[in-house]
Amino acid sequence: MSNESEILSDAPIRGVSVSQNSDALSGLQVKLKERYLIDFGEPIETLDVNGAKAYKVSDRIDSDKLLFALICSHDTTPRHSILPYIKSLKSPHLLSLIEYGTIKVPHTSEISMALIYQRPLGGRVIDDTSLPFRENPEKLLNLGKNILYALRDLNAYGITHRAIRLQNLFYLDETKENIVLGDCIASFPAYHQPAVYEAIETLIAKKESRGSGTDKNDVYSLGVVLLFLYIGKENWLDVSLEEILSVKLKKGSYAALSNDNKIQAAFANILRNMLIDNPINRWGITNALELLENKNSKISYAPVQETLKKALTISGQKYYTVRDVSYALQQNPKEAFELYNSGKIAEWIKNSLEFEELAHIIDKAVKSTVDNSPYHELSIAKICIYLTPYFPIKIGKTTLFPDALSKSLYYAYTHHEDLNDYARFCSYDLIRLWYSLQNDSRANITISDIRGYAASPAIGYGLERVMYELDDDIPCISKLLANDYVSTPTRILRVLDANYNNSQEKPYDNNLIAYLRSKMGKKIDGIIIDLNSKISALEASAILRLFTTMQNKFGPQELPKLAQWLSVFSMPLIKSYHNVRYQKFLEKELLKINKSGRLYEMQELLENEEARKKDTSEFNIARKTVAKLLAEKNMLISSDNKWEDAARDMAIKGACLLAVVVMIISFVVNFFRTIKL
Repeated sequence: MSNESEILSDAPIRGVSVSQNSDALSGLQVKLKERYLIDFGEPIETLDVNGAKAYKVSDRIDSDKLLFALICSHDTTPRHSILPYIKSLKSPHLLSLIEYGTIKVPHTSEISMALIYQRPLGGRVIDDTSLPFRENPEKLLNLGKNILYALRDLNAYGITHRAIRLQNLFYLDETKENIVLGDCIASFPAYHQPAVYEAIETLIAKKESRGSGTDKNDVYSLGVVLLFLYIGKENWLDVSLEEILSVKLKKGSYAALSNDNKIQAAFANILRNMLIDNPINRWGITNALELLENKNSKISYAPVQETLKKALTISGQKYYTVRDVSYALQQNPKEAFELYNSGKIAEWIKNSLEFEELAHIIDKAVKSTVDNSPYHELSIAKICIYLTPYFPIKIGKTTLFPDALSKSLYYAYTHHEDLNDYARFCSYDLIRLWYSLQNDSRANITISDIRGYAASPAIGYGLERVMYELDDDIPCISKLLANDYVSTPTRILRVLDANYNNSQEKPYDNNLIAYLRSKMGKKIDGIIIDLNSKISALEASAILRLFTTMQNKFGPQELPKLAQWLSVFSMPLIKSYHNVRYQKFLEKELLKINKSGRLYEMQELLENEEARKKDTSEFNIARKTVAKLLAEKNMLISSDNKWEDAARDMAIKGACLLAVVVMIISFVVNFFRTIKL
């Protein structure tokens, strides 16, 4: 493994380590970092999880170690920003991540993330037909406590698991004594979670937009796991998300999931607190552990969802809770605005919630809003944020949590979905309002720049810039990188070099520049200005400078195909020299440099300061010389015209004089003839 990949593998946030030696040993075997051999000929379907396929792995140093690999799908993207932390984490109740890196999947053109895990030998807990936890609260509480320990370890790094379900619980060994929580990296947070394991607020959002959430989301999912283990079966997997959401809204999560099963009172109270539908009141990891470890003997009973005395009627349906009203307003924005205009929403808040201050706050927020949005969706979104700040935001057909904006954009781009909802979402600046009302979430530091990024049509901006700035998990998805998984600038040039196919398109696009700006920072702002200049020579100079800087910093030393690509794109830069002979010289020299693939040599040749000064100086001298010659020519032409006029005048005068002389002579001759006669 190269020093570079060693550094990257231990570097938080910077990006994924890339195995420089992930070459195929045989048709179905791939080597990762010179140590791990992934055998695509031996899939392990029982370990498939989170959209990733599992395969057998051999450790070339420790052959007795039992491992498996998860090969991540391109349908979403892995949470690679947390990889260094998960790898360093040694939690006895969390499946150990041994290594990670990118590989080329055999017989495909795809480069994918591979996660090497310790292999659990006892299989999935859900497949255990002995049902050891059925109606055994003591054993279940011990399991819950162990999983909470694992979640606490993750939470120490600010990480939520978001993939807690029975399918992702494994017996670590064949004795089936130790249960571990499986992968949480291979896909978007909660993307593959069955609807039954998700709380009401996250079910409202699109599955790619559920976000990382908080520890309370994990506690909710764990509560569902414990409930299913107690009753001895996993329910509701074949029920649609819409139906599950409807039942949970109507009955509440605990009542809906317990489904009239008799549960021991003390255990039932624990589950109720873990499954509270309002996350403000739901237990977090600390609350749950305090009780399960008997540090707090007093059980705080879960508050019942408050049913208000006066309902608000929306679309002919009466709603008696704030949660239900907010959800109905989201689904019916046109009618919702009519209700607001009529004063019925404010009246309901004052009389039913007895919260007159909230009514004034909402009224002020809406009236101060210039709302030209479809069906006044902006105003309705603000009303719903104030009513239920823990709900996702709905704009058009898109409902998402703000911390999932980048992943939602990634999904929309890679699945060719309409981006109009996201453009409006960014222009409304609702994210700031949403975060201002959160108790346990903080906005990204670049949140204030979202509107400007999204609105700008310049290269390096747009929704792509928003996507990359807000989330380190998002790999570059420029079409120039084809099917490669590029999660760090260090690999950009290698991939571009490999992908060049003698095409005439530019060696960059807006997506690529937006990605590089988000990773390389303000130091390339000057280059971005030049790329937006609309001057071909300046654009060529800018991209040459950018790629040269990247090669000098990240390598590799030779990029022959990319050099050829840049040579073609640099023709306007060559043509910017005035000396035609020097242009021909540059073209010949570029052919030599292309073979070496050293971009700094190309930059030194094309942007040689002395050559540029000499060319400019000689051009100025030549221009002055030509101007002087033209002036002299004009002078001569002007002088010739004057001589012609003088000659014409002289000729006229001479002709007149000659006529007079002839006339006199004629007169004299005639006179003498007359005398003689």
